[in-house]
Amino acid sequence: MDDFISSSASFNIIDISASMQLHIENEAVVPYEEYKLTLCATKNTNIVLDSGKHLSEVKVNFTLSSKFKAAQEIDRELTANDLGFLIHTQESNGIPSVHGLVPLFDRSVLQNLFVQNAKGYITIDLPTVPFEDDKSKPFIWGKNRQNVLRINGLSVSSLRNQEKVYYE
Repeated sequence: MDDFISSSASFNIIDISASMQLHIENEAVVPYEEYKLTLCATKNTNIVLDSGKHLSEVKVNFTLSSKFKAAQEIDRELTANDLGFLIHTQESNGIPSVHGLVPLFDRSVLQNLFVQNAKGYITIDLPTVPFEDDKSKPFIWGKNRQNVLRINGLSVSSLRNQEKVYYE
């Protein structure tokens, strides 16, 4: 039996937007925020889509939302050990698509990314991806729900004026 060590995927944040929504719940106004990020995997992320494209060749649409307080609110198949998920699908035109979602617990570092010339990075811990130090043996990621990658760790950092700020 192979030893199974979870791996991490590293991403550059190439775009970010924020939105706020209000709704009424039990006669009270309830706000929630979402940060939508476009991510690009770094070349050292050893994940290849089943189409043959390296994950770094595909933009990842990733959302952090305060609407959810736990992963089980996002999807019933996620457990208490999960933060969220990444899923690889294919658009109708055949182009691979990757999406992810986790609850938003802290917005302070994300807000720093709205400053001019700020750079952001995300590291996502993926317990179902085996760690392979050998680049000749990438993890081949299949499409659709049965191949969802669970997220159990997330680290966001922003670099502004040579000062790094972290969120874990």
